[in-house]
Amino acid sequence: MNAEGKNETSYLRLFLGSFVDIQEFFDYDSLQENLKDHFKCPIRYVERPNLHMTWKFIGNTNNDVLPEFIGLIKNTVSGVSDILINFNQFEIWPNSKAPRQLVITGKDLNGNATEFYNRLNAGIQKFGIKKEKRKFNPHITLARFKLKEKPEKRFILPEKFTLNEKKINFKEIVLIKSILGPKGSTYKEIKKFNL
Repeated sequence: MNAEGKNETSYLRLFLGSFVDIQEFFDYDSLQENLKDHFKCPIRYVERPNLHMTWKFIGNTNNDVLPEFIGLIKNTVSGVSDILINFNQFEIWPNSKAPRQLVITGKDLNGNATEFYNRLNAGIQKFGIKKEKRKFNPHITLARFKLKEKPEKRFILPEKFTLNEKKINFKEIVLIKSILGPKGSTYKEIKKFNL
């Protein structure tokens, strides 16, 4: 299913995600303004309509197997409901010494999100997609740091950067096509699965 260097017209770059209205958390424009002079490096922010929680990055997928793959996702989603995640913290990933992303992290409050993640990981192996070894770690990527070399100092968020807890009950999961461009990725919805 995965392929590199193949004809781009026969392959789609896919992932599963759930879009999030970030304005329910905080003022996204204000966050960007406050960070503009704090970090001495270029920062590429995710455009507000594209903000999402990623369930699984799938990668290059052959068009021929897309219907079967959609069927697998539909079956996996059908057994899951009441996905409730509490987002409560800003973090720099992977760490402050080697910063690449600014994210909001959260906790699976009832285990249903983790159950879906594990079932999905098990099911997609039939398509040649490797099972994710890491545990489910719900997060929303806000920005990517564009560093040419390792920073001299740790990247630490301003003290005023606190996040009020926000519980989200996810009602849908979306299969999304990602189109890479010079200004970042453009997303196109392929199929929506209601929970």
